[in-house]
Amino acid sequence: MKQQKSKPRNDVKKILLYASITIVIVFGVYYVVVHFTKDTSTKNVALEKNDDTHARGVNSIDYSPSDPADNMANEQRKNNPSKASDTLNNGPLTNDSQAKASVTITRVSIVNDIVQVGTLINGATTGNCILTLSQSGQQDVTRSVAIEQQNNSYNCPVFNVAKSQLPNQGKWNVSVTILTNGESVTASWPGNPVNTLN
Repeated sequence: MKQQKSKPRNDVKKILLYASITIVIVFGVYYVVVHFTKDTSTKNVALEKNDDTHARGVNSIDYSPSDPADNMANEQRKNNPSKASDTLNNGPLTNDSQAKASVTITRVSIVNDIVQVGTLINGATTGNCILTLSQSGQQDVTRSVAIEQQNNSYNCPVFNVAKSQLPNQGKWNVSVTILTNGESVTASWPGNPVNTLN
């Protein structure tokens, strides 16, 4: 019968290997901690003493009262007030200088046999919009809607008129009138006449 020999040599090698790895890891962590972290205890802002024995940081703001000579110009200005100047020198605001309402036709298009008219309004937030489609020898086609706000502007909601509601196909003049604050303002589409045959 063969006797088994213990392997103490292999156990010692394993222990030495683990100990070496542990020592390398410990020294690696120590090196990183020492060389790559900030030491806040030695890098604090140095304090200096002020003439009146108040401690303040370097490059900090001095909140002590100013010297009276520094305030002399401001005190003179306060004691001798002058007339305030008009902002942008636009003169006084009167009721006559208020903005007048205006309307702009922003688009006229024919989509799926529907005439669509879009607008933009300035100087009015309430009132009515009246679309007029006119053609020589034909009765005018009109639509009326209220002025509405859309995002940051005011407009007439898009007018939609089916081509089948026009008594005659062909060229029509497009105009929009707004009625607001007792005022009537009309705009015509610059591309008049609009051909509804397209």
